[in-house]
Amino acid sequence: MLQPNTLQFMRELRENNNRDWFDIHRKRYQTAKEDLEQFVTEVINQLGHFDGSIAMQTPKDCMFRINRDVRFAKDKSPYKTCLSFSINKGGKKDQGASYYVQIEPDGRSFIAGGLYMPMPPALKQVRTEIAYAPDEFIQIVENEEFIHYFNKVEVPGHKAVKVPNGFDVNNIAADYLKLKGYIAAHNVEDAFFTNQNAAENVAQILAKTKPLIQFINRAFEVID
Repeated sequence: MLQPNTLQFMRELRENNNRDWFDIHRKRYQTAKEDLEQFVTEVINQLGHFDGSIAMQTPKDCMFRINRDVRFAKDKSPYKTCLSFSINKGGKKDQGASYYVQIEPDGRSFIAGGLYMPMPPALKQVRTEIAYAPDEFIQIVENEEFIHYFNKVEVPGHKAVKVPNGFDVNNIAADYLKLKGYIAAHNVEDAFFTNQNAAENVAQILAKTKPLIQFINRAFEVID
């Protein structure tokens, strides 16, 4: 579980997103970071029961920095307003699909799995895999339990108007071929993370995205 103080720090950071405030409260951030590290360790341990491929990951492999890259951003706020981590057998820098958790106070948190906005060559590989096995993909993302948790697979606002060139417009998964990212996300409230069984509960939700992650990552496998 996460400590309530961790969420409170992030809430205050959102209202005071500047370096002067952060420097004054740096010890609080360090405490929040250590709290998150412990939580990520617990989630990995729990998720490892469902997916052994990620069992050897460490918090360092998974956690993202709180500093924002503002080089090309209009918003120059120096810090992210969320804590986040990505669990993947290749670590957070792996380009394949992964398990992902984003923690932001006041009901802005979510638990997810999939692949976010891949580069065109990788996106084409995923689309090709879907076009090759449309029935399998549809069974994964449209089964009753999956829809109960995630509703749909998408990256809101990022969908082509037409089926991309080279793909059959009559493919039964044609609507999915238009997507530019494949994310299944489940929104949660703050209390979800401060519950004593939070790590187990997070892992159970993440595990429900395993078939989607495995399907997507299959597109990147090298076959001799």
